[in-house]
Amino acid sequence: MIAVAFIPWLLFWILICFHKLEAGSLAGLITTVVLILLDIAKHRTIKILQIGTVIFFFLLALSIPLFGSRAVGRWIDLMGGAALALTVLSSILIKKPFTLQYARETAPRERWNNPIFLHKNLVLSWVWFGVFIFNLSVPVANRIYPGLPMILNWVVSLCTFAIAMKFTHWYARYGGPQR
Repeated sequence: MIAVAFIPWLLFWILICFHKLEAGSLAGLITTVVLILLDIAKHRTIKILQIGTVIFFFLLALSIPLFGSRAVGRWIDLMGGAALALTVLSSILIKKPFTLQYARETAPRERWNNPIFLHKNLVLSWVWFGVFIFNLSVPVANRIYPGLPMILNWVVSLCTFAIAMKFTHWYARYGGPQR
């Protein structure tokens, strides 16, 4: 399920809200590794989103001692959002939209190469990319207008995430071309 893939990010965002950057990076890294190991144990493929996530949290964990929590923390909202957007965009560019791996876990094998099935997952991955790019607008706005409340970042991110999850569920079943 695609929502599970965002658990490491949720833990990370919660912890950094409490100024726990090191704990957030380690929680994100450990949670991602555990999710990957669970997928391997269940004979599932490692997902593109998991790979991008583990790379981000690994590099983040390395960068904190190198550059300091304060320097890294100053840019963490932009770095996290950019990492998600770049991971999704990369999946699209290599013609393996990240949603396709999750969709194949529940779809019958005979549909996996169906052009409509593939098209729907391409559309869904573009939607997620758009959400992550849109969510980057809040930290950018916070830098242009430093007085903006930080809660705005959470509200925008959670609302767009919820909309993307609902849209993904709806579009996979009813949207776009059928069969």
